[in-house]
This record gives sequence, structure tokens and C-alpha cells, in this order.
Amino acid sequence: MSGRIARLFAASMIPVAASGPGLPPPSLRLEPPALELPATEAVPEALGAEVLTYTSTGNALDSPLGTMRLSANFAAFEHHKGSMMLEFTDVLPGFPGYRIASEFLKGASVYRVTNAEQYFLENPTICSGKPLRFIVTKVTSLADIKGGTTAVSLWLLSLENYADFGPATFDPCGGDTYKADKIGAP
Repeated sequence: MSGRIARLFAASMIPVAASGPGLPPPSLRLEPPALELPATEAVPEALGAEVLTYTSTGNALDSPLGTMRLSANFAAFEHHKGSMMLEFTDVLPGFPGYRIASEFLKGASVYRVTNAEQYFLENPTICSGKPLRFIVTKVTSLADIKGGTTAVSLWLLSLENYADFGPATFDPCGGDTYKADKIGAP
């Protein structure tokens, strides 16, 4: 930058009186302005004690688990033997640097499979031959749909520690999105 341009640039950074002599110059703002409003913390939907039946929103080829029965302490899939006993563990945080994944996963509930070894003995091909250790669920109420329904995004994890789960994690267990049967449907 030439000397003359540098002096003009520096002079343009000096605040001037707002409307006349005797008034103090406006205060300098050192931090950048906020680009978005702070998000309000919504309480995530939770699974209840009642076992509900959910159907996959995908087609039969994309739904290898089949129909799911799920509650806060129980899970079973149509195409697998037995059932899992679940214990609430934690809620997933946001993932800095992954805005879309963070919006999708933040607030999802993590459940530990308390009978993981027994379930694995009954279903040795699940998770590419690894015991299923955690289930992560994100429940969304779709109250605006006539008759009301609930959608559940579900991830199955074979990871030893659920805290290792994130947007860049590959776990062969997979998952699916389900919806509850509409209440009052014929």
C-alpha cells in the first residue's frame, strides 16, 4: 500500500463527532456483531414408558430392521430376535464445525443397551458382527399432521463410548427414521 493510501485509510478509521462540536465520539466496537440470534434451548422430546410401534419411513429394501417397538427402556425390531433393555445415558451436545449435523443431532437421547451381549448372541450379524451397545434417538412430534404422529430418527452404535459418536464417525450399525402409527387411524 502506498504511503498516501495508508494515511487515508488510517484517517478514515478515526471517529468523528456525531452531530457537532462538544459531543463525544461514538464508542469503538471491538468485537464483531452477532450474525445470528442466540438459540433458545428447547427441551427435547423424550421416549415414554409406553411401548409404541413405529414403522420405517423408507421402503422395504432400505429398512433392514423392519417395524420397531420402542419405549424409554425397551427396543425390539421385526427382523431381529429378542429385545433390548435400555437405560437412559445422556443427551448429545452440538458439534462445533458441523452446523447442519449439529442441528440434526443436538438434543438426541442416548440409551445404553443393558443386555448387549445377550442381544448380540441372538443376532450375531447386527452391526457387522459387533455388539450393539447404544441407541441414539431424536424424537420429533408432528402435531401439525392430521391425527398427530411422532417421528423418531434412530442410530444404532457399536462404539465402546457413545461420546465418540459424531458427524464424522463411521459405525457399521446404521439407523433409520420411523414414525408412530397415527392415533385414531382405521
